[in-house]
Amino acid sequence: MKLSLGSALLALFLCVSVYGNASLRVDTPAIYKGEVAEFSIVADGEDVEFPQISQVNGVAVLGVKNSQSISMINGKVSKQTAKTYRLKPEKALNLPAYSVKIDGKTYTTNEAKIEVLEPEKSKEGDEFVLELKFDKNELYVGESTKLSVIFKRKINANISKAQLENINLNNFWIRKLGDNTQSREGDYIVEKMVYLVFAQKSGEYEVSPLAMDIAKAQSRGGDPFFDMFMSDLQWQKIYSNPLKISVKPLPGGVENFGKFSISAYVDKNETNANEPVNLTIEIDGDGNIDDVKKFNLNFGDAMVYNNEPSIKSGFKDGKYGGKFTQKFAIVSDQNFTIPSVSFSYFDEDLGAVKTVKSNKIKIYVKNAPAKSASSFKEANLQTPTKKTEQNIINAQENPYVKWLNLAVGFVLGALTFYLFTKFKFRKKQEKSSSVLLKIKAAKSDKELFTLLLPYANDSKVIKNTLCMLEENLYKNAKNIIDKKSLLEYFDDEESKG
Repeated sequence: MKLSLGSALLALFLCVSVYGNASLRVDTPAIYKGEVAEFSIVADGEDVEFPQISQVNGVAVLGVKNSQSISMINGKVSKQTAKTYRLKPEKALNLPAYSVKIDGKTYTTNEAKIEVLEPEKSKEGDEFVLELKFDKNELYVGESTKLSVIFKRKINANISKAQLENINLNNFWIRKLGDNTQSREGDYIVEKMVYLVFAQKSGEYEVSPLAMDIAKAQSRGGDPFFDMFMSDLQWQKIYSNPLKISVKPLPGGVENFGKFSISAYVDKNETNANEPVNLTIEIDGDGNIDDVKKFNLNFGDAMVYNNEPSIKSGFKDGKYGGKFTQKFAIVSDQNFTIPSVSFSYFDEDLGAVKTVKSNKIKIYVKNAPAKSASSFKEANLQTPTKKTEQNIINAQENPYVKWLNLAVGFVLGALTFYLFTKFKFRKKQEKSSSVLLKIKAAKSDKELFTLLLPYANDSKVIKNTLCMLEENLYKNAKNIIDKKSLLEYFDDEESKG
């Protein structure tokens, strides 16, 4: 039997060595605090089972990468498989020996250690300097301060790239302010980045040194023209100073810091029964406006529909603030008063908790049904005469009069009930027919929303439709409203009588 050269090489390639071995390799024996370390478990063999590693001595594994290679040495083919683990230790980390099963046999790796070093901050006089500065080192929860990141480089420094790591401050809300600025200080070119930082939780915090990777172009010593395109990059990492900041809790359980005002207004002070009145509450001012919570109003017999609030924020005269707006639809069949709405915050000028309140608003409802208590007038009682008493006694003693009164009372009662039922059915029928016509005629989501609001608690169909309409009106959704289901519901209600 003849074998071609290709077949022979393929056969040799497939004959993988059965030699087994496992080792632990540290790819980053030493790192600076805050950097990511890597170690690998390497196994030589065909069938490899690696250990399941999710943490090492309490340090979580951030990610795992697989790799594989096949090599031939002195005519012997071997297969090598590796798993690389990434983690971020805050102090020196001892890596234990791990068991690896290779081709049915268990092997044990060596132990290793990863050193974690405190980064040395850059300082004045260095070619590159990175600095962090807070405007204030003591804050209240909700209060803001500016964080400046300052990068200095010598005028004659040759930089191809500069990469600043992301700023990550736990329990702080951070936002970039404007564009970077550039200036000159002595023999340094200074670039400044400014961030606005809001404290979200009380406590003592330390901001770790920020790192920046800098690439400098290295000439190959050839033609300067070609060096512009083919020069090598030499990377250098520099670190900033650390920072400390203290955050105090706000007194009185308030969550907002700054200076705010509140107002409330309606689209009308007079309405028809069961037609909505639209209320708007606005909170305006400087401070952590984004942390103002949604109001949930509920008062009296009126039905209140709370919409999701909107917040517009930004900078004005160097201060961060904005406006919180929330709208409500209120439906009632009686006159009602919208109560005063209050908002408490920590006033930065007073250094104390302040509560601001909106005014009460009275709403007059036209065509309101009379309350049962007011539909009866009190009788003007007088002492009856003896003649009257005698007539009553005589009437009660006469059986014919007694039965006649009963018969007349029964007929009048039946007639009254019949007329009342017919009138009620007719009114309900007219009302349902009116709603059906209005649903058909509604040309906008807002019009349909206002029409259905008084019936919000009558049916799941109406409630779901109102939710979809609200999303269309206030969240830019594009829900398709099924008018057919609404018409069927009101048509069924009309037929039930």
